[in-house]
Amino acid sequence: NRWGCSPGSCYFAATMKQASTILLFVLALCLIPTGLSAQKCKYALDEADAMTGNKVRRTTVKLEGYFIMSFYKNADDHRVELNVRFVGERNFVVPEGNELQIKLANDEMFTLKSAQSASPVSYVASTQVMSDYALSYLCSLDDMKRIASSGVAVARVKLGDETITYEVKKKDVLETASKATCLLAD
Repeated sequence: NRWGCSPGSCYFAATMKQASTILLFVLALCLIPTGLSAQKCKYALDEADAMTGNKVRRTTVKLEGYFIMSFYKNADDHRVELNVRFVGERNFVVPEGNELQIKLANDEMFTLKSAQSASPVSYVASTQVMSDYALSYLCSLDDMKRIASSGVAVARVKLGDETITYEVKKKDVLETASKATCLLAD
């Protein structure tokens, strides 16, 4: 025959060539979606403001059980929020203008100021008293973009007579960047 092989071996060579072509095509299809897929965003809050109709969103990163960071957006109002839990009853009020210092993964630093004062919420959990503070810091669009591009590496805040410096774990640095990026998506 013109291919120089016996009928059985030509059929086998042709079948193997088709199988390898199909296998390469299937592998290419498997790899394409991971490169093209958009970031999936999960929001702790995703609704419309009843008065204005603006989209209101919040993303949350639980850095530790006692230290939770959230990113908030309502129209042009961007905020970084902290929920901090203390063991024991705390009776101090965190004043408006309290500072949150942020160091990004790229070593850039900036400071945000709280939008309002924050009073403690104390409660009994199991056999001990706990006090929670919910703090909301004004954040410019540019600062939110900086967080989205690099991620938060260190957060420092003075609450009462304590200064809390939290070094963010590497995986959580990436998550802070991802959550801030979600907030800026639209």
